[in-house]
Amino acid sequence: SEVLLSDSGKKARVFSVVRMTDGNPLMVMTVHPGIPLNGKAFVSRNSDLQIYVKDLQTFNGPKIIAGDFNCTPWSYYFQKLLNDGRLVDSEHGFGPQASWSIFGFFMPLLPIDHCLVSREIVVTDRKIEKNAGSDHRPLLVRFSVPRRPEEHR
Repeated sequence: SEVLLSDSGKKARVFSVVRMTDGNPLMVMTVHPGIPLNGKAFVSRNSDLQIYVKDLQTFNGPKIIAGDFNCTPWSYYFQKLLNDGRLVDSEHGFGPQASWSIFGFFMPLLPIDHCLVSREIVVTDRKIEKNAGSDHRPLLVRFSVPRRPEEHR
């Protein structure tokens, strides 16, 4: 694989381009924008989401972006990321799946950990696993990337 690290500064993200078995590239980005605890942090988190869109636009091919977005799918800014990034939420078709917090009886369970995919990727399974020692529950997503026709390689 080729690893292309972004000039992230304080924006928590890493992306790489992986060559699949058929030789075609797949961009994988992991993210963790800040927690929107106050007005300034809220603006910063939303700015991070727009930076992710710009990163995704640098690559022509299938893309996956996953991580703790500190954002529910009902957020305007999350929906803007989906629309502007031409992405699909892997949760679509699998029902709501809350990943945070493991302390559900103290705090509400919220879906803030996400795996988003470009529209050509098919999500075949998605589930939240049992706690693995974090305050977030693990998200397991299985997907299929259709082969590109020979003439487009």
